[in-house]
Amino acid sequence: MRGCTDVSDAPTRQPSRMSTLKVPAGPALPEPVRRWRLERLKQAGYPPDEALALCGRPDVDLHFAVRLLREGCTVQTALRILL
Repeated sequence: MRGCTDVSDAPTRQPSRMSTLKVPAGPALPEPVRRWRLERLKQAGYPPDEALALCGRPDVDLHFAVRLLREGCTVQTALRILL
């Protein structure tokens, strides 16, 4: 996997006027699974609000989310990739 420090070719999105992440409705993960995922995401370096937004989304691969930060992505870049 190529590091995330070079994002010059990455598409950019217009800044949102919203200050929070929207989590689409979908199949809910069981509460113990969400809590476990929340802790893993925070341990990896995601701030609490971003970790909370990601932890309940079954479409977000937890291991990939952790690996993005471990390999040098900023949180904002990782979120653009994951969401």
